[in-house]
Amino acid sequence: MSTKNYGSTANKTVKTLISQIVKAQNSQGGWALNGSASDVDITGMALIALSEHTSYTGVKTAIKKAESALTSKAYKKSTGDFVLSTAFTKKANADSNAMAIAGLSAAGVNPGTKAVNRLIKFQKSTGQFRWLLNSNTGALHMATQQSTYALEQYRAYKLHKGSIFKF
Repeated sequence: MSTKNYGSTANKTVKTLISQIVKAQNSQGGWALNGSASDVDITGMALIALSEHTSYTGVKTAIKKAESALTSKAYKKSTGDFVLSTAFTKKANADSNAMAIAGLSAAGVNPGTKAVNRLIKFQKSTGQFRWLLNSNTGALHMATQQSTYALEQYRAYKLHKGSIFKF
């Protein structure tokens, strides 16, 4: 949401946007793409946005609820994927895994090596990431972009550097 202090008007806008993100959190602890059911991707993106603003009202609580939604409800221990049956995308995919890993890592929560290793399994020999495992259908460019962000955010987490968007 913010990479630098651009003055009082910008700071007021950021505070308003952070407040709106906190208010949009649903009763399951996540955020919805549309409707009211939590979506892994959107929850991860919300965590990324909130992670740099923990001093704002309600942010720490929202992060804790989202962490629980992702690690307790969405995380599949057997595979390392993040999937919610109520989400827009109900299949394990690189984008959802990437956004969960990036969001948790940005918030200072270890997503676990199993989740990271699972994301890497979506990578093709060319370096590009598949959206669905063993399939070349879907938005491969988006899967590659989001997976790259996630792996870099996880790296930053491991090095205690905070958000990759803080520069």
